[in-house]
Amino acid sequence: MPALSLEDLLRRHRAPKRIDFMSIDAEFSEWFILRAFPFHRFEVLALCTHSKFRQADALVDGRHAEDIRRLLCDLGYFYDREHSRHLEHDFFVHPNLIEHPLPDPAVRDGA
Repeated sequence: MPALSLEDLLRRHRAPKRIDFMSIDAEFSEWFILRAFPFHRFEVLALCTHSKFRQADALVDGRHAEDIRRLLCDLGYFYDREHSRHLEHDFFVHPNLIEHPLPDPAVRDGA
């Protein structure tokens, strides 16, 4: 089966330009996916990447964990170190989400 880039997949399925949440868990191929991803065409508000693994009861960064953090932080993403600390995943938030948070669906006007 031929490989398909994430960009081609999103275009093929007419994904919106603004993506609320994206999780990438590709058996430590996340770096290759993210460095080729067209962040200038898609605004991903929250992103989760599989970047660590457990070894002898400790969390260890995968080979490209720092590369991923640097790439996303250079693009302006906030690295949520607190929520990422005890998990095998790293969490990132786009600055537009911090500046203009999405409305809480549980809160109604005038309620």
